[in-house]
Amino acid sequence: MKSFLAALLIAVPALAHAYTWDQTINFDPAPQITSKSSYSFTHDLTLPNSGYDNFVVGSDSIDNYSLILGLRNDAIGQIDYVTISQPGLFSSSTLKNWSVRSVTSNETYQGILSLNDSGKLAITISTIFGNFFLDTSELIATGTQGSQASVPEPASIALLAVGLIGIAVMRRTSRA
Repeated sequence: MKSFLAALLIAVPALAHAYTWDQTINFDPAPQITSKSSYSFTHDLTLPNSGYDNFVVGSDSIDNYSLILGLRNDAIGQIDYVTISQPGLFSSSTLKNWSVRSVTSNETYQGILSLNDSGKLAITISTIFGNFFLDTSELIATGTQGSQASVPEPASIALLAVGLIGIAVMRRTSRA
């Protein structure tokens, strides 16, 4: 019985299968974001990518993601105020004396819901003052691919183990 429990507790975490979806958009020509203007675009993980499987809505599941924007300054020495808007987040950065910069935006709960619901994430980048170019945008999402069994949380595994141990103890006491 002990070996069965040990095998069960070791095997259950092995059911987890993390998968990564990655989409990079290379803007050519790069849009220029000028003072008090914005540029909107959408990452779509359902589109086929070379080397990666596309995200399948309803079958795949995204747990987290990261958004990395590649920016290029058109006038080095000036201060630029960059804002990034995505579902559930409006973030801003003040960039000083820069030429090329990567700006990373973290995941949001609403962004994860949007990706799981449609495979898409809408982004708007803007500025109040300063001018710059948007060269690239990379979305990296991780989660579970396909209809694989989900991994139970540790509390569920512990509850199962306690129940099995209780059954084993009851069987032993009833034999005595």
